[in-house]
Amino acid sequence: MEESILEVVYETTKGLHKAGLMESKTLQEFESMCLPPLKRVKSPDMLTFQ
Repeated sequence: MEESILEVVYETTKGLHKAGLMESKTLQEFESMCLPPLKRVKSPDMLTFQ
């Protein structure tokens, strides 16, 4: 099994939401826990992206 526990639980929560057994707000809260931390970009680095 290649998937992490978090990935499996996330797929389960999406299924619960699709079935109407979980509210959108609860799904959004769970999704926010699954996101990787944001990397802060400084102004000079922004020029590289343009």
